[in-house]
Amino acid sequence: ANVVVTQDRSTVTKGLQDFVTAYNSYIELSTALTQFDAATQRRAALQGTTAPLAVQDRLRSLVNAVSGSPSNTVR
Repeated sequence: ANVVVTQDRSTVTKGLQDFVTAYNSYIELSTALTQFDAATQRRAALQGTTAPLAVQDRLRSLVNAVSGSPSNTVR
């Protein structure tokens, strides 16, 4: 019997695209909920709180973390 092994990158590609979509949605929502309109002096619901920025910083650190060995790093 012959065994054939092939690479299927579609699952990884879809997972990465789903993550990017979710990340971008979070950034848009976070921006909307923390904005301040100087013209109307209106604040969004979470304006002035640090939680949305803390989550955003944590996500960035996870995305930018280096993994793998020194000779084979992945960003």
